[in-house]
Amino acid sequence: MNENAVKIQVRIGQSEVSYEGPISFLQSDLFLFMKEAATWCKTNTPSDDPTLKDTPSVSNKTEKFDLSMVTIASRLGGKKPQELIVAACAYLTLVEGKKNFNKKEIHEEMKKATGYYQESHGKNLGRDLRALIRKGDIKGIKEDSYALSAEKKKKLEAELSG
Repeated sequence: MNENAVKIQVRIGQSEVSYEGPISFLQSDLFLFMKEAATWCKTNTPSDDPTLKDTPSVSNKTEKFDLSMVTIASRLGGKKPQELIVAACAYLTLVEGKKNFNKKEIHEEMKKATGYYQESHGKNLGRDLRALIRKGDIKGIKEDSYALSAEKKKKLEAELSG
């Protein structure tokens, strides 16, 4: 391959495209190509199949899960307050695509886990969040802003995709 040529490989969801050719393609047509490829993948993913509901699905360039809060809570335990908090953070991160969230958002998601949420979970939320920060599962970004730690996010992705 000469110095004016380029080779790229792009994976979007379960689809993959390779290109080898002039670098001028990158300068003029790559953006349009990526936009069309993402649109094609979005309309041709397994998540469109209603029989696959509540299973992880891939959307565009990042893995995004199509799970309910109750499903996540049941797969992660969810009976203990800290497990339910982690489930809520997993939902906000992996399903909603949020990088960080506040205490109120976490609490609202916890309430959606019918059969798991108890009134006392909300009363002790601050204490349990601090414990999860000390444990390294959650990061305190700034006051009333939280995120899953990268390590915990990776573990949860593996747990929830199986």
